[in-house]
Amino acid sequence: MGSTSKRTAWLAGALAALAAGGGGAAERFAPSDREIAMLPPYCQAKVGTAPAHKAMRPLWEARLGRQTWLHLHHLCFAQVFVLRSWRAGTNRKLNLQRAVNNLNYVIERWPPGAPLLPLAYLERGKVLLRQGDVAGGIRDLEQAIRLRPSYPPPYLALASHYAQLGQHAKAVEVLERGLRHAPRSRALRRRLAEYRAKAGGAAPPAARR
Repeated sequence: MGSTSKRTAWLAGALAALAAGGGGAAERFAPSDREIAMLPPYCQAKVGTAPAHKAMRPLWEARLGRQTWLHLHHLCFAQVFVLRSWRAGTNRKLNLQRAVNNLNYVIERWPPGAPLLPLAYLERGKVLLRQGDVAGGIRDLEQAIRLRPSYPPPYLALASHYAQLGQHAKAVEVLERGLRHAPRSRALRRRLAEYRAKAGGAAPPAARR
């Protein structure tokens, strides 16, 4: 397949990814330059069209692996839809569902050892919680933790969920579990100090530094 045909096929896949989730709202599909600038560097390389973005594609493909790189645009578009869901004047429900559909795509296709698979579960878990699927959201956050126990963000997201429900003791348990695997995480320690105080317990000296 020639380069033009490959590019056409990639664009068709990208549009399909962006359209995932159904219609019903006249919102643009393609990410804007501003949205691309808010994405992680690997996503900028994957979906960006500037020469600087294209120049980084071989590097990120080598770092992430062929299989992850092949489907990466679905994760990137999911992140765009999440960003849009927080903006006033957009279709929150539609954007969240499109995000879930694109995250489903990569979770179903990436191998267990894919470097961004924990992130995909983290992102889907947070979206499911926003959609009201509490069991599904918690399950995904716990799966992200199982895949990479030393990865702080899923612990933070799960603890935040419990704290929003007023279950600060449960939030503390999650953060303490995270610190056993990521003892140098300042984010986990700061959040633990905050939730310990709300749960009525004193923060340990390391958390008060």
